[in-house]
Amino acid sequence: MKKLIQKVNRHLTHSIFLTLCFACGSSSDDITDGENPMERDFNLILTLETEQDQIGDLSNNAMAIFNGVVWSVGGNRSGVRDNITDIWRSDNAVAWESVSFNAFSRRTDHTLTNYDNKLWVIGGRDNTGDTLGEVWSSEDGTSWDLITETPAFTGAVNHDVVVFNNRLYLISRNIEDPDKTSVWSSANGEDWELEADNAFSGRDEFKAVVFNNIIYVLGGFDPAVGVLTMTNEIWTSTDGATWSQLEPSSIFQPRYGHTATVYNDKVFVAGGLGREGSSLAIQGNLWYSEDMINWFEYEPFRSDTGILEHSALTFDGKLWLFFGIEAETGAILDGDVSGKIFSILEE
Repeated sequence: MKKLIQKVNRHLTHSIFLTLCFACGSSSDDITDGENPMERDFNLILTLETEQDQIGDLSNNAMAIFNGVVWSVGGNRSGVRDNITDIWRSDNAVAWESVSFNAFSRRTDHTLTNYDNKLWVIGGRDNTGDTLGEVWSSEDGTSWDLITETPAFTGAVNHDVVVFNNRLYLISRNIEDPDKTSVWSSANGEDWELEADNAFSGRDEFKAVVFNNIIYVLGGFDPAVGVLTMTNEIWTSTDGATWSQLEPSSIFQPRYGHTATVYNDKVFVAGGLGREGSSLAIQGNLWYSEDMINWFEYEPFRSDTGILEHSALTFDGKLWLFFGIEAETGAILDGDVSGKIFSILEE
């Protein structure tokens, strides 16, 4: 089983200590308690749908909804060099059917996006640790076409892709200048236009969502600093080119490797790797916001078990959490890859 220290060692050199001094940058350490001053008018039901499905244990895969079906591409089984190329599909998000094992090379930390009646796989990291720039597309999830091997953005890993204004928007740490995060857009997956060379400081493993016709980027960490520096910054854009930082009145703890998902007119942030004081800490909490300014923890779901490098989707009227690295909250050296699938239903 994959130990969390293997994941951490991707970003640290040689040794890692239980307690680290973080260069926090502009991240907020003055976290409010997240209690909602107004009575919460909804309840969530959490269901463990399966401990283990046909896919098995998996993390760092990419998932999307396409033609009413849930799709999973690539990911990591148990170690830093244990990437897979498997493609799976499910009609109900629980029972899975294998589609392909060799459509393209093994990869992790890539993206899978539903756009223009096709599935799109962009970037990632191959089994040697090299960054990929390939753009692949498929009309059925089974047969795949290489659209470009040398896109204008060069390569992308630990990035995110959203569909906005009828275009693909790729948000990624600049490979050639890691102090920057660049934004590119494309109408066809082959020709990419630079929308913002330096939208904000460079970061990896953030999450991007489109909410109320605005792009938001949440969290991440700065790989250029040399230590794991989580952030809880939220950056926003109405056009993909001009970006500004929000100043929330309450906010989740700094983190990366989390998920951010739109469900029932709210954005939910789940899990990730954060910190408690100066120590790394897996997050076992769920936060939500209706306006991206006021964030509240859904306290009934606070758990002694946390998760990171998982996937999340809205499907069949529920919010779903898939796979990832699972460990006791606060633990940093003893996380295992999980095959669990959870659903969350608002009532």
